[in-house]
Amino acid sequence: MIPVDERWWREYRSIDDVVVYEVDVSEDDRREALAAHILDEEEWERSQRFVFPGPRRRFALCRSALRSILCLRIGCSNDDLKLGATDQEKPYAIVRNEPIEFGFNVSHSGDYGLIAIGEAPALGVDVEFRRHHPNLDLLVSTVLSPDEKAQIASVNDLGEKNNLFFDFWTVKEAVLKAVGVGMSGPEPSEIEVPREMREGSRSCITQFRQISARNWRLVNLGTSKFAAALAYMVD
Repeated sequence: MIPVDERWWREYRSIDDVVVYEVDVSEDDRREALAAHILDEEEWERSQRFVFPGPRRRFALCRSALRSILCLRIGCSNDDLKLGATDQEKPYAIVRNEPIEFGFNVSHSGDYGLIAIGEAPALGVDVEFRRHHPNLDLLVSTVLSPDEKAQIASVNDLGEKNNLFFDFWTVKEAVLKAVGVGMSGPEPSEIEVPREMREGSRSCITQFRQISARNWRLVNLGTSKFAAALAYMVD
């Protein structure tokens, strides 16, 4: 495994029993070489299918960081760890033919990556590099609820509109990734960001009737450089 002083990931936040790691996925030849040695054969071949170097680099650095973190948590060797995803796009891990019982999720955008690991099997994380989106109006009309659209419309500054949209979007995406519904689940517009978070709260507990009667904790992990959210089921 990678020595501590050479790792490109660090613990970012700890909420309840969930630990979120930040992964630096910026260009770095040495890191990319180290990451390539951690990936298994299938993952390495998958990385080579990316046409552009940016997505290839982000996949390799996040995947190798995830492998390293999981191996340390489980206490297994990298060769014993098998990663995959269900038809509903929910990630899973198997160690020596036994599935692990806790949940994990990965997201990356721009030079930023996040990995979340916790006891809840339904757990999702999403990150979006803050930028001007050329199709913002189309996205707002497609993926936001009426109340969310009204809030975006009330903002005049274009940069603030973009930031607010990404704050909303990352919450929705984190929930959908936690459920692992793929294309068969609720539409993003049906997953409404709770009012308290739209009004500035960094965390809340809520329910989504389109998914289940269980409670969900939502956490805004964003900074001035990236929007990000964590979602997981709670008792």
